[in-house]
Amino acid sequence: MKQTGVEGLPQLLIRFIGISQLLGAAGLILPWLLNVLPILTPIAAFAFAIDTTMASGIHIQRKEYKTATITLFTGLLAFFVAGGRLHLLNIL
Repeated sequence: MKQTGVEGLPQLLIRFIGISQLLGAAGLILPWLLNVLPILTPIAAFAFAIDTTMASGIHIQRKEYKTATITLFTGLLAFFVAGGRLHLLNIL
């Protein structure tokens, strides 16, 4: 499967997006797992949700509806994780 979400973007930006997503994935798991600054988990989840929601918009523009649906669903799950973790931290 070809990655069409980054077509036409500069190589440096593509690498930045990839590295940001890898760090974001670590931010979703490690702070909560290690109990080191667990507030970072909902922050990372919220940032990931925004990222995937914006990616869905790009996929819709490119008429890639299946991919848009998957990324939008992933974003909704990330919003759910953010809210749940904030609730567990007694912030919400």
